[in-house]
Amino acid sequence: MPSIKKEQILKINNACSNDWELDTFYHLSYGEKTLIKRIELNEESYLHFKLEYNSSNQIEIRIDKYNIDKATGFGVSQGQGKHKILVETQSKRKNINSLIELTHELDNNKLMEINQNASISSGYGMIKESDNF
Repeated sequence: MPSIKKEQILKINNACSNDWELDTFYHLSYGEKTLIKRIELNEESYLHFKLEYNSSNQIEIRIDKYNIDKATGFGVSQGQGKHKILVETQSKRKNINSLIELTHELDNNKLMEINQNASISSGYGMIKESDNF
């Protein structure tokens, strides 16, 4: 099982810009370092962004919309979410520093622009234009 020290988490989070941070749960569960960010849309929903490497070692961003369940207070997501490849060049290895570097330009305005142009999966390997969320 993967592990990480608090000092390592703080070092990564301090290197990130625009409120990006290490997804510690994902790292401890799957052994991969990814970065996450949340943008509140209103009191009832938010967008969750995840900066990661895909299976082809390209850097991509995944976007999910969550609605707050009033009974539990937890976010609930429906559908496949959106994704967009940000760096098409295939990396030889998955390097967290490359993800951190991208956080310097991925502010809220840029993320909302990416969200407008990202594709959503139909669940059958087909990509279709996404609805605006």
